[in-house]
Amino acid sequence: MLSGVVLAGGMGTRMGTDKGLMMVRSKPMLLHVMSAISTVTDEVVITVGEGARHRYEELVGSAIIVEDRAKGRGPLEGLYNGFRRAKGEYVVVAPCDTPLLKAALLAHLVSRATGKEGSVPVLGGYLEPLIAVYERTACIDRFGHELDSGVGKVGNALAGMDLVFVHEEELRCVDADLRSFMNVNSPEDRKTVESMLD
Repeated sequence: MLSGVVLAGGMGTRMGTDKGLMMVRSKPMLLHVMSAISTVTDEVVITVGEGARHRYEELVGSAIIVEDRAKGRGPLEGLYNGFRRAKGEYVVVAPCDTPLLKAALLAHLVSRATGKEGSVPVLGGYLEPLIAVYERTACIDRFGHELDSGVGKVGNALAGMDLVFVHEEELRCVDADLRSFMNVNSPEDRKTVESMLD
């Protein structure tokens, strides 16, 4: 079984609403991401901010919703809670603000993760750990320990893991323009991605 976790805990402060609920081409941004991730997974878990469940329940259908246990702990809080609820051996991860996410890129990351503790893209020399695939049980303790440390950095939690790093040239074979990694953080970003949507 393969699980998906979509991180929807962030607030779009410049947009005036939850990022996942932001409309892109007349559809909440979260649904664009769910469409891609559900293509390659058997279940989808949506992680949302503390107290935000009611804003998503009617939107996400059969997807599982998990609320953050505490505020201000960043994406690692969502990853930890989502992985604890997920059932798959591997978990495909994506943030809700990447509406150009391609299922083909996710499927490639899944294939590269097999037999390892995960596969993580590397762009411009930097890890992209929030669009990645991880072995669930290998990560739960690491994520929890890093949260308990009070630092809460995803990169710290991944240190020392048996990961495959997937570099730009390889990623471009399945996403030529690397559009999957374009985040929407402003009205200008939204206009840009809307012009690129098929």
